[in-house]
Amino acid sequence: MPAGEVTERRRTGTRRAEIKDAAITLFAQQGYTGTGMEQIAAAVGLVPASLYNHWPSKQTILADIIVNYELETLEVYDKAVRNHETASEALYAAATARLGYLLRHGRQAAITDREKLSLDSDSLAKVEQLQNAHFTQLRSLVEDGQRRGEFEVTADPLLATVALLELGTRLATSFLHRREWVELSDSGTALQMFDGTALASLDHASAEYGAMALRMISRHP
Repeated sequence: MPAGEVTERRRTGTRRAEIKDAAITLFAQQGYTGTGMEQIAAAVGLVPASLYNHWPSKQTILADIIVNYELETLEVYDKAVRNHETASEALYAAATARLGYLLRHGRQAAITDREKLSLDSDSLAKVEQLQNAHFTQLRSLVEDGQRRGEFEVTADPLLATVALLELGTRLATSFLHRREWVELSDSGTALQMFDGTALASLDHASAEYGAMALRMISRHP
């Protein structure tokens, strides 16, 4: 492939990523339906017509954001639960890793939480398949812990799984009512609200969530 063509593809890929990031910010701030392609174009210094050279529609941007968010969330879970001797260790690792990911991607978490039903039918089916896979794996972990006697036997594994997932999502999107979100700061160590208000460190917040997850279903809270 000629060097000029390689350079052009890289430039196009970079511009495509810039457009997606601008859309993520706008969708999180003002909602999917409240954002127009002209606003996304303006955010990256393009005229609206040029935007379609990189993304065919606003819907394709939304689908890319949510599908990739769910794919990465599942990958984070899969990696976190490997090589643990007990279900408790695996659950703690999964919970801390999940919240860490959600807090690093607060805008995507907010968009997925609010805008999933705005997806076209094919994209929605793909997202729900990924979410169901995550749910099934976590429920299996809860049931494994019950069989081993590590988790409370009387806890309904279905309800426990829903509660564990919802707790993480609510923590990561807890400022949605103020059109703000939580994300990892540029320093890589401290969390802050969109308005700059300081919060706990990422490690502290993730560890607290992991501990809460265990207390919810552990025989020994």
